[in-house]
Amino acid sequence: KATVSVLYWLYVSINMDMFFTGMLEDTSCPLQVTSGYWVAEYMDEHARYSGMGEDSGKWMLFYPNARINEAWQKACRLYGAGDLPGVHSMKVSTGKPNSRASSSATKVIIFYCGPSADEGKMLTIGRIIADAMSVRNTTMSYKPDYMTAAGTAATGQKKNRLYKLAV
Repeated sequence: KATVSVLYWLYVSINMDMFFTGMLEDTSCPLQVTSGYWVAEYMDEHARYSGMGEDSGKWMLFYPNARINEAWQKACRLYGAGDLPGVHSMKVSTGKPNSRASSSATKVIIFYCGPSADEGKMLTIGRIIADAMSVRNTTMSYKPDYMTAAGTAATGQKKNRLYKLAV
């Protein structure tokens, strides 16, 4: 547990600047953004940090690069309208090359929610996201932040999800 806490703190400390930097580029088209790894969307300053705890996590939706801008715009519209209950913030990978990514041909939208230990609640939120984003014929993964702190598939981490949802 102590090792996970230290790793998580280190992960958050290193990634805060990449996650929350102000960007001058058009953030509605994340594939064109190259100044940081992520573009974030959150309702208020509290939501900006509310997911930063060991019991937070995220649903991940992967899209081919050609579809990421459109998918991100849809996610932002849904989030802004309050149609993604349980999601407290979101981020999307950008056009900046990232060594932690499993593929350069896809990008990911991250939907933050928690507590990660509440499987029923996380699966309900996952279904809401899938329905709202019109996701079909795939499997979605929920990954707690402590697993992200330990690494990704691209960095050799073997277990990369806590829950999966077939949609």
